[in-house]
Amino acid sequence: MAMAEQDSLQEEIERSVATEINFLRLPIFSTSKTTGERQTDRYDYSLHNDLFQIEVTHERNLTAYDRKMLLAIEYLYLKQNPTFESNIVVTTFKEIADVLNMSSSNTQKIYESLSKLRSVEIKTILKIRRDGKSYDVKSEFNLLYRITRIQADIRTGKTSRTNRVEIALNDWHVENFRNRYYRVVNMGLVAQLKSGIAVRLFDYLNYTVFYFDKKTQKYRQRMHTEIPYQTLVEYLHISPQRGIKNIRKQFATALQELRDKEVIQAWSFERRVQDVYIKLDLMRSINWREVTPETVEKFPLAQPEKPRGKKGVAPQKTAQRMKDHGLGEGQIRELLATYPEKMIREKLDQLEFLLRERPDKVKGPSRYLYQSVREDWQDDEFLKDQEKEKSQEEERKKSRQKQKERDLQDAYGSFRDQARRSFLEGLSREEREAFDQRIERRVREQAGTDREWMVGALRIAERERLLDEALDLPDFELWCSVAEGGSYGEGVKGCDASLMAINPTDSPSGLV
Repeated sequence: MAMAEQDSLQEEIERSVATEINFLRLPIFSTSKTTGERQTDRYDYSLHNDLFQIEVTHERNLTAYDRKMLLAIEYLYLKQNPTFESNIVVTTFKEIADVLNMSSSNTQKIYESLSKLRSVEIKTILKIRRDGKSYDVKSEFNLLYRITRIQADIRTGKTSRTNRVEIALNDWHVENFRNRYYRVVNMGLVAQLKSGIAVRLFDYLNYTVFYFDKKTQKYRQRMHTEIPYQTLVEYLHISPQRGIKNIRKQFATALQELRDKEVIQAWSFERRVQDVYIKLDLMRSINWREVTPETVEKFPLAQPEKPRGKKGVAPQKTAQRMKDHGLGEGQIRELLATYPEKMIREKLDQLEFLLRERPDKVKGPSRYLYQSVREDWQDDEFLKDQEKEKSQEEERKKSRQKQKERDLQDAYGSFRDQARRSFLEGLSREEREAFDQRIERRVREQAGTDREWMVGALRIAERERLLDEALDLPDFELWCSVAEGGSYGEGVKGCDASLMAINPTDSPSGLV
């Protein structure tokens, strides 16, 4: 096959693959709790009578949070590129945090999640037959093409939480948007979902239930759907269960949460010959009705509720949480009138933990909740999880503090170096020569004749000492106290609020 023909075939196949293969279907968002490992999965698909092989290498600890992160990046991409002319997203960590309804101080967690997504490697081989000949068309790419962190201006020394980041998507990603537009996700809802299965199920529904009607040129949604359980095992990357009873337990928390968020109205499980089917009735449009690529920016996200109270739980919502777990109005009034609300919230947290991690311990959610409050049940696994969470939060706090100290040290170093450079650049030729001569005299006095090997180090140290002496720069502690107040060098002798405003001719006589 001629080179031009081969290139043309390559482009044709890549467009076809980008349009028809959903790489996000692959189980890269594993429920495995094993960390620090990489694994490679291989899959075979039939594409237009050709064999399509995919090989994915990824971290085993990709989680529902990482899927949320990818959805957030895709949402920001659609917001910035409604016509798909670019594959670049330029945003800030604060903007990403706002989309995910999380604290803007979680910069490191956001960057680590982006790095994990960037590390996912995808290799494809399409084995095709054309004109009686066989060809292998190969391609390799990462889930995210590139991540570039743009730090704050080093001349100011500021370590702002509004650091920018530039994210480049792959061509196949953009082609999926351009041709199918299947990822228009309501991030206001995604940010509020807690259950990992709920996040993945909502993502799956966006892919399968929300579709583009080519006849009417409108985006529409099916209000009813039936999904084979084995399909959900494959797409949601969950452990397969046997029997309807166990499957109900597996999906109980996720379905309840999606109903609370007014996504699902009702559900049922039905056994058929080969599989169990989950039948869903959707309560409302899970996206926006009749969205078009040209008007996507005109459809705002549903704004997530602002957290109130401890752990984002508003006190007035405690009764609703109790009701959601099956307690009657009389029982709710009795418990709220008799026991502290803080204790009731702790028992609710304990129940929800057990439903998620150890459903075998809960024979009936309403009975368990009622008795656990009245008799003050303490579950050892829940207490251990709370201690672990507390310990992890302390470690994260220490890590953030250390990072802050490192950033301040770097910023102080930049401040000091810039001040020294500005001073030296302002010296006349004669003053600079006198300055260098003074350094040499001092170095020779300290090194003598038998320690020539020390001259280089002494010269650097003496140069820095003389500059600091002439500039009278603040020490690190004083600089930090002023810097954290929002201005560097303000009120400090020898400098004003601007690094570049240091007068290099203030005290040249002090150097000679």
